[in-house]
Amino acid sequence: MATPSAATRKKLQRKFRLRGFTLKVDALEEAAAFLARFPDAEDDALDLLLDELDKEPRGGGGRCGVSGGHQRALGAAGGGFVRRATVPLRSNQESIPADYSSMEKLEIKQPYTGIGIRLARDKYFSKPAFDTVMTEDDNCEITSIQSLIGCTGRRWIMGVISQLEERQFYLEDLTGAVNTCGFPPLEDREASLSMLMGLDFFGGGVIAAEETVRLSTLEKKAMNDMFVILSDVWLDSSEFGKLGEMIAARSRLKEHSRFLFIPGPEDAGPSKALPRCTLPKYLTEELQKHIPNAIFVSNPCRVKFYTQEIVFFQQDLLYRMRRSCLIPPTTEETSDPFEHLVATITHQSHLCPLPLTVQPIIWNYDHCLRLYPTPHTIVLGDKSEQKAFKYAGITCFNPGSFANDSSFAAYRPCTKELEVSIGNGVV
Repeated sequence: MATPSAATRKKLQRKFRLRGFTLKVDALEEAAAFLARFPDAEDDALDLLLDELDKEPRGGGGRCGVSGGHQRALGAAGGGFVRRATVPLRSNQESIPADYSSMEKLEIKQPYTGIGIRLARDKYFSKPAFDTVMTEDDNCEITSIQSLIGCTGRRWIMGVISQLEERQFYLEDLTGAVNTCGFPPLEDREASLSMLMGLDFFGGGVIAAEETVRLSTLEKKAMNDMFVILSDVWLDSSEFGKLGEMIAARSRLKEHSRFLFIPGPEDAGPSKALPRCTLPKYLTEELQKHIPNAIFVSNPCRVKFYTQEIVFFQQDLLYRMRRSCLIPPTTEETSDPFEHLVATITHQSHLCPLPLTVQPIIWNYDHCLRLYPTPHTIVLGDKSEQKAFKYAGITCFNPGSFANDSSFAAYRPCTKELEVSIGNGVV
């Protein structure tokens, strides 16, 4: 057995000491020999070995001496490490172990499970009911990363790309090279609702067919109903300080309209995590006096307009998504960043598919950010330029920044008509 180098000895002693272990001479040599088996992934192999040693019984003194007799841990770590799938994300990157801890598993479980259920219903990704001869292009059945070991040929896998270490990106699924990366297929809203058997995601239980017909009839009579959306409005600015008085002076507007106030990323609140709670009462009391119909809601906010679902989200999303982009989006179909953003959030069925290190999320309320079933309309209050895009039957638009150039939008849900205003002009 070769004598480990001074650098290797120092590294092993430091790592073991951090975990509460002291290395004896024979154990040091055994550990060094173990690492030598994995020259391209020493750190991962060492972490796995330490995890196995943690399972060994310790004495009552807290710290534990490790000797060469801990062969069970070495064997288990070696076998476990060999079983870990390695998946290169780029051709110029080394293979990366697709492994994760329990906390990281929690991070991907919720969105992964929802999309997995949707994929299982897709005709291209579901397993054929009968044994039939099919080509690779006819069927794209999903294979778990753990099952890749020993497989040959082309396989389709679904996972989440995450950065667990600096400059190291991992492809994870719930089990453990990708030469083509793509989004999960988008499921039509009606197809999703048919699988949910009329379940109302607004908390109304199961909606009877008669109630759906009644709402549809009322919706047809609301042809002229309109949403006027102003984004990036600063109520504490001197220019908008008299907003309440201006609305109160117009009795018809005051009595027959509803006013939704959605907090933005820069507004006061207990934390920056999503979803954001309503604005603090001390900021809204004065406005509420002048506008009795003012409703202060969370961010994001969902509105049910008869049979339609409209989602409002106030966030500087385009800028943050582009900053966190790993692979530049293809420009074959479009080069418009807003259209790329719309495709991303709808296919991912999530308003903010960013790493938790970039945008924290309150996990108990993550469902508030989901876009499943797909809504009829998504309003993204973004600081970027005013944009509108209809994608797969979904109307999505950014009303622009009212604070920057007085831009806003007027939207009629019944007809899906959108009017955008920049300054004093209307388009």
